Amino acid sequence: MKKTVFTVVAIMVMIAINVTAGALIFLDIQFFQTPETTIRIDLIEVNLVEAVIKLTVEMTNPNHFELLIKNLELITFTDTGGKTVQTLIKDEHVSPLESKVFTATAHVGFNGATPGFLRSKLTGAVGVNFLGFIKKTLPLDISIITSVENVIQSLSSPILHVEADFKEVTQESVNISVKVDVYNPNTFEIYVESFLVNVETETGENLGNLVIKGGEIAAKSSLIYNGTGRILFKALESKRLMINVSGAAGAKVASINKSIPFYVDAQIKTPDLDTLLSDMSMDAVIRGDYKASLNGLIDYITFEVNNPHKITFLARNITVRLYRVDDDEECLIAEESLGEGIIKAQDVSSFNGKLVVPYPKLLPLKGGRLIPDGLKVAVKADVVLPVFNYSVQLGVVGYQDLRPFN
Repeated sequence: MKKTVFTVVAIMVMIAINVTAGALIFLDIQFFQTPETTIRIDLIEVNLVEAVIKLTVEMTNPNHFELLIKNLELITFTDTGGKTVQTLIKDEHVSPLESKVFTATAHVGFNGATPGFLRSKLTGAVGVNFLGFIKKTLPLDISIITSVENVIQSLSSPILHVEADFKEVTQESVNISVKVDVYNPNTFEIYVESFLVNVETETGENLGNLVIKGGEIAAKSSLIYNGTGRILFKALESKRLMINVSGAAGAKVASINKSIPFYVDAQIKTPDLDTLLSDMSMDAVIRGDYKASLNGLIDYITFEVNNPHKITFLARNITVRLYRVDDDEECLIAEESLGEGIIKAQDVSSFNGKLVVPYPKLLPLKGGRLIPDGLKVAVKADVVLPVFNYSVQLGVVGYQDLRPFN
């Protein structure tokens, strides 16, 4: 009997404890606190078509029980009538006294007109579910205004990288090719009307300039612009050249149009003349007209140089040599200078002279046939670039086969 009474009492005590605890929990749930919510909206990109925004939501549960976050959505409106709905989560739990971060990226269309601001609204519900029957939810409705126009106020200059190369050389100038690599560090599209490229010597003497047409550069991206122009020939006298690229970068968002100037200085090494002129080849032809005379064999020489380039050269020390050829042996039998002359730009220049070979010179030194296997004519000249007194050697060889006469 005593045991039965004790069991009943124990059961009654447990029921009382559970009811009390349940009542306390019920009261706690009834007065639960909404989560502490921190919202951050970043404009990742703004262009004429849309804005790309990144939403970061951090929720901290201050309660001693788990919270349920339901249907968390970001609704973004523009002042021009655009609307975008981005779902962050459907159902998510936040543990007691802990935090959770939710992120999303939304593309907000502009409907043909760039807005002045964006109004973002965070909606959803926060609730608690206890023992399957005690449930309570509270709606979330948070509005945030983001100014699109303020973004343009932080316009940063584009980052430029400049390269230059030298191409064709003429009598008065050098063709220069410039490449400008432009990076837009902004979160919105910018435009550059043109790039002014100015070239100077190390002492500041102006050698010329050129203008490169610009264009639009998307946010956080790069474009390369190329241009060519001519600078003074004296640029080749300097070891280094200074290149300055300047202009103005602009951006237009909503009714705000802002621009910022930019410039960059770069040094380039002047190319070596051997490298620059290495591709400036010329065609040369030698013609001989042999005639017999009382004094010996006369060879009337015509030396022609075809200069396809846009620069005039000076030919100096033009020397003609005539050799008797027997088998593999060559013997110099006559030599004459044609003096010097001008090799005209984009023209064929001729130099004339004659070689007189006394008949005894035609005889072999060590005996043998009277008529040689052949006669070889060799012409050499120093081709000079007068401005720098720079020269290269030009040579041509002609051969007259006489074996059919042996």
